[in-house]
Formats: sequence, C-alpha cells, structure tokens
Amino acid sequence: MAEEEKKNTYLSRDQIEYYCTIKLVFDGNNHVAKDKEEYVKKVKEQFYDDFNIHLEDKEIQNIQESGSVL
Repeated sequence: MAEEEKKNTYLSRDQIEYYCTIKLVFDGNNHVAKDKEEYVKKVKEQFYDDFNIHLEDKEIQNIQESGSVL
C-alpha cells in the first residue's frame, strides 16, 4: 500500500466517524407452501440463493395467504 493510501485509512482530527442502520424491505415473495413454516423456509432459501442474504425468522413479517391454489 502506498504511503498516501495509508494516511487516508485513518481519521484526521477534523473528521468524525459515522455509522447507520440500513433497512431494506422486499414485498411480494410469493411461494406456494403447505403451511407458514414451509413458506418461511422457501423465503429463506430464495433470499440466500438470489442475494446471499441469511434471513432470521423475525425478519419475515406480515405473512398473509393470498388464496388456495388449484
């Protein structure tokens, strides 16, 4: 790493370090399942496969049935 790059990795006296929370919302996520447990499993698998995101059960909210499938 060049000397100039090393200097830029540290805070100077006139800088403040910040942090934040980022909240992403995905609506939809339609899956056919025999029950809510199976649905949650399918959503977790989809998000891992599509986005490399590991979801926790508490992050999957507002589960609603859209109707029966023939």
